[in-house]
Amino acid sequence: PGPITNHEPGTVPFESNAGVEYLVPANNRPRYSRIIPFHRLPGPVPLSNNMVVHKDRVVLEMIGIVDRAGVKLSSVQISLIYRRTRSLQSEIFDDIESVHGPKSSTVVQRIRYHLKAFVGPVLDFTNELKSDIHNLPVGVRRMKVVLMRELLERLFYMDDKSLY
Repeated sequence: PGPITNHEPGTVPFESNAGVEYLVPANNRPRYSRIIPFHRLPGPVPLSNNMVVHKDRVVLEMIGIVDRAGVKLSSVQISLIYRRTRSLQSEIFDDIESVHGPKSSTVVQRIRYHLKAFVGPVLDFTNELKSDIHNLPVGVRRMKVVLMRELLERLFYMDDKSLY
């Protein structure tokens, strides 16, 4: 559709990672606007075959939670997604170190940086959303649920070398 140009006074357009634009109040810029678009993420994150299978299973499970709940996503479910993402991150850190050597090596540091670019926004977003979710109007809640799904989807593709 292209950018929103004729927006209401007092609002500014905000583009999500899927290229979908939303209008948000100008005085209330979304806290997650620091999320970088997928095509600008560093990557890929090289994982062992076992970790790829595990990561895909965990991510699909989390996407399933979001899809089933939709706008009725609760703070409990959001906390669960936060905790699973956290533990997945540390499991991936361990996997990277077992394959590529000690944490101090520059290769491992670079891969950890790439991983944090994918996982960081999910952790920040879920952390912010779990306290806000009940106070949001349905339209805004729907937008946040869509964005959360997009962020989780990005985790699914972080090890795909064909995308970089």
